[in-house]
Amino acid sequence: MLLLKNKRTIAGIVIAVVVVLAIGGIANASSIKNQLNDWKLLPQPERLTELYFTDHLNLPASYMPGTPQTVLFSVHNLEGHRQTYTYTVTQTRDDGKQVAQSAREQLTLNEGATKATKVVVVPVDMGARCKISVALSTGEAISYWVTRG
Repeated sequence: MLLLKNKRTIAGIVIAVVVVLAIGGIANASSIKNQLNDWKLLPQPERLTELYFTDHLNLPASYMPGTPQTVLFSVHNLEGHRQTYTYTVTQTRDDGKQVAQSAREQLTLNEGATKATKVVVVPVDMGARCKISVALSTGEAISYWVTRG
């Protein structure tokens, strides 16, 4: 009977030690993971913004000075937080020496949200060929070329 009682006591002690070690290991693993994250040694979630022409197959091929054109583009926020973007639409001469700003606005998107934006631009005369660009304050930019019609 004494031997059985000792075995139960020893088994209880072993179980208690295993539980304490497991909890300590989890806590220690968490602090190790936190430190590795602080040192940027573990993979971090990728933060990005997608900017694209909403209807890229139907972009204008030509322009007439003074005749309005519609630019349709979309912004998709994958930054991991709510983000305010400033977008600028410009027209640039073929040689890059002249730039005209057509629009500058802000939009705010929640994480994961996408917004399609429609901007009407009125091109100025920039010669035979020019580029229409949309740029975000976060660095993304898209563009297409048009010829004077």
